[in-house]
This record gives sequence, structure tokens and C-alpha cells, in this order.
Amino acid sequence: MDESPRDLIADAAFQILSEVGPSRLRVQDVAERAGVSATLLYYYFDGKHALIAAAYAREYHVIAEEDGDVLEALFLDHTDAESFVLAISGLYSGLFSPERRKRRLGVLAAALTDPAIAEEIKPATLRLHTRISDMLHGCIQRGWIRDDTDISSLALMLMSTAVGRVFLDLTPELEDNLPNYIRTAFQVQLTAPLTAD
Repeated sequence: MDESPRDLIADAAFQILSEVGPSRLRVQDVAERAGVSATLLYYYFDGKHALIAAAYAREYHVIAEEDGDVLEALFLDHTDAESFVLAISGLYSGLFSPERRKRRLGVLAAALTDPAIAEEIKPATLRLHTRISDMLHGCIQRGWIRDDTDISSLALMLMSTAVGRVFLDLTPELEDNLPNYIRTAFQVQLTAPLTAD
């Protein structure tokens, strides 16, 4: 599927933001990278700040959608709670690259300091939370986790794990703890205990 001109511009802006940061981003450079005129860029965006917010939001939306797709596929590919939890542990241990985590954290850091960016990424965050919550409701229907589980909190834990994974990028000595962290977080919600490794 072809991307819209707005998406192409936002993608080009994010690439440049990653290279030079917001203070050195030039609208003309974004237009050139996207292969559009500055006039078309201004048709879609009301200035540099709107362009920056949209660029961060587009990147975050792409990452959140990919996260949801991967987690849903894991759920569909597994027939028992144990293999599902082990698969999630493996996912957070290595499937998402350090570069991907840096991109995600770059967006979140920008959102913490800019309310416009925070507002732009909120729908993607809420959609990811809903997708993970739906998957966890499926776990209840399959009898994997207790029906009194606080689904919203467990979904938030999975989302936070993706962000917190950067601690292991910075401190690889802790890497071995991640699978046990995931297993421990799920263990209290499972209808049957996980077997020991």
C-alpha cells in the first residue's frame, strides 16, 4: 500500500530529527528528503512544531502497531499458557532490536517535554493497550489466566516492559533476569503454575 504524502513527509521529518534533533530540523530539508515541495509540506502541517509532533507520532504509531501485531501473533501461535509466556519472554529478550528501543524512547522522551507530542501519541498508546488487553481476555477465555485478573494492569506491565527493556541494553549483566521477570509477572495470574526451567 502506498503511503500518503503526509506520511512520507512525517517519515522524512523523523529521519532528520533522528540525525540532527528538533532544533536543527529545517522544513526545506524535510521537503527535499520527502520529495515534495515546501508548499505541499505546509498544506499538511501548520509549521515546524506541528511537523515535529506529527513525525514523532507517526513513528510511535508504527512501533505500537508492530508491537500489537507481534503480540497477537504470539497469542494465536500458542496453544498453552506455558509456551505463550515463554514466547513473550523471548520476545522481550531479543526480538525487538536496540535501535527500535532507541526510536521508541526518543519519541517518549520528546513527549515528556512537549504536550503536543504527548497528545499526538496518546491514541497509539491507548490502541496498543486495548489490543494487549483483548489478547489477555483471550487468555482468560482459554483458561490460561484467572478470570479475576486485572487485565488493564497486566497489559500496562507488558507495555512498560518494552520500554524498560532499555535498562538491559545499558546493563547487559541483568539480561538473564528478564525471562524470570516476565514469568513472575504472569505466574500470579495463571490458572496453573509454570513448570521450572
